[in-house]
Amino acid sequence: MRKKKLLFIIPILALGIILYLNYKEDKKNEIVIKNKRTYKIDLDSSKVVNHQLSFTDELIFDNKLYLNDYSNQQIIEATLEGNEIKRYGKYGEGPKENLLIRGFNIDKDAYYTSDTRKHVVSKITFNDSLIYYYKTKSNIETSGFLSQNKIISKGAETKDNIRYLKFVLIDPENKTEHDVRVDDYFDVKLPNSEWIFDGAFTPSKDGGAFYITHYSNNLIKFNNHGKIEYAKNLIYEVPKIQLQTTDDMTVPIANDTPQYYSASADEYYIYIQSSIGDSEKGNNNMIIDLYEVKSGNYKTSIAIPSNSNGFFPNSIEVYKNQLFLFYEQYYSIHKMKQI
Repeated sequence: MRKKKLLFIIPILALGIILYLNYKEDKKNEIVIKNKRTYKIDLDSSKVVNHQLSFTDELIFDNKLYLNDYSNQQIIEATLEGNEIKRYGKYGEGPKENLLIRGFNIDKDAYYTSDTRKHVVSKITFNDSLIYYYKTKSNIETSGFLSQNKIISKGAETKDNIRYLKFVLIDPENKTEHDVRVDDYFDVKLPNSEWIFDGAFTPSKDGGAFYITHYSNNLIKFNNHGKIEYAKNLIYEVPKIQLQTTDDMTVPIANDTPQYYSASADEYYIYIQSSIGDSEKGNNNMIIDLYEVKSGNYKTSIAIPSNSNGFFPNSIEVYKNQLFLFYEQYYSIHKMKQI
């Protein structure tokens, strides 16, 4: 009788363990919002600007729009009404040419580019004078440009075909660079940590730069000397990115989408365009989360409804208390007001 009971109980226990492990795995793969979002900013009716410009990212500086033209590897200068003024650079191997721009910046006299294929950072005046052209010793992927003529770059160190995350502080005028320690904030020893913590830089108005990860929830603020000012987690926790290797190339699996698409900062907040929605706002809203520039703490959010075709903006910019939402063939401009 005892044996029969055991024979009956063992499969139930086994099933229970399997269900529990599956439950734990499901919980591990869930996105968790740690802070309840608030919505304290409203947008006025928009001004719509149609354009025929092709670009992957953009900056607004001194009442002008600057665009990274991926197809031609040029920086486009345009009016805020979308009219092209001038183009800078071209595709090629030369000092004033580009193979793959991933990171650029603007000041009143010059433009800066980070070329991830040539592993070169450069500064060229709007009068076409080359200030510096520095080929880095490290394999850089993207860069943030700092006000002290220094550049913070995210790159990779490859060992046995596995890419590990690293950050490098570059002084192109003195032709020096050194590694920036980030292992207190990222588990850089994880295999393919360069992918796990892949991200992009956003300029800060104080001359520093923010680094925000695409596939995790990390926000790091670098000051204008390249020192880490603070490191924060965003308001959500996300599952670890799933990678696959094909033809000696490691990439995210198809259904692993970035957690954020674009960011922009003013003097007070960094605005992060998130792919993580809010069930209270429904599926037809995209969320922009605001974090305080001084502390990195969450402040509030803005809900952006999809356009008439059901699309959300590809990227955002903030300029003079206005929110610019960039779509494929137009962008809309909205004044922001506190509720």
